[in-house]
Amino acid sequence: RVAVESALKGVSGVVGPDEDKHSEIRACEFPRIKGGKPFNVRKGSFRKLLDEIGQPYPRKKRSAE
Repeated sequence: RVAVESALKGVSGVVGPDEDKHSEIRACEFPRIKGGKPFNVRKGSFRKLLDEIGQPYPRKKRSAE
């Protein structure tokens, strides 16, 4: 919904929780998106997405011996 509303208003960005605005779901401006944070594949929302699209959970990496 937020993505569609933003697009109709001509607001560009990536829709998601804005950490600088108390995790409000909004279109975050492209210049503010830095990346560089590790993605947590064990997060509940990601596991739910995998379930919904029929994909297996990521396997744990084996440590090099």
